[in-house]
Amino acid sequence: MALRRAHNDEKRDDLEKAASVSRPQKNGEKIMMKRIALVTAAASMFVLASVDAEARRGRGNGPHDRDRGAKVLRHADQLGLSDAQIQQIRSIHEAARAQAQPLREDVDQMRSERRELMRAPVIDEAAVMQLIDEMTPVQVALRKIRARTQIEVLGVLTPEQRDMFQQFRQERREMRDARRGMFKAWKADKIKKADK
Repeated sequence: MALRRAHNDEKRDDLEKAASVSRPQKNGEKIMMKRIALVTAAASMFVLASVDAEARRGRGNGPHDRDRGAKVLRHADQLGLSDAQIQQIRSIHEAARAQAQPLREDVDQMRSERRELMRAPVIDEAAVMQLIDEMTPVQVALRKIRARTQIEVLGVLTPEQRDMFQQFRQERREMRDARRGMFKAWKADKIKKADK
């Protein structure tokens, strides 16, 4: 019985020590909570900015989201697109996707090869440079497909729809810039506090 009581007393002492160590002082607790909230908010902004960046590069919703047409279709209701316009834009997408897919696969393959060359114990500079030279015309061809697709899609819109779409793009750009500004301010504040 005495052994059990001594064991329980030890447990209670251990719990009290743990509680006193893990419970910060009130002022310190407020500072810590503020830091946690700031880090959480900053991490959220970073994740949102990353997702937005991935979507802008077309990785967020697949290759079809890389061109202006997909962005136009997102605003189909607001722009008042007719069924014929929607179908025409989708056809433009499908043709561009079919044309670009083998080129994208080539670029992905070349990037993979370049990464492997760069990881080698001894880097073959000539091989890396040759891969870059081979990759450049393929990337240019992809940019031309993207530009041609954008031109064709914008050609489907009426002048009023095009103006409205440009306004949506401008608003999105301003929101993106605001998010970037908030992240930069947070990062500068973090660096400033770390220097203290």
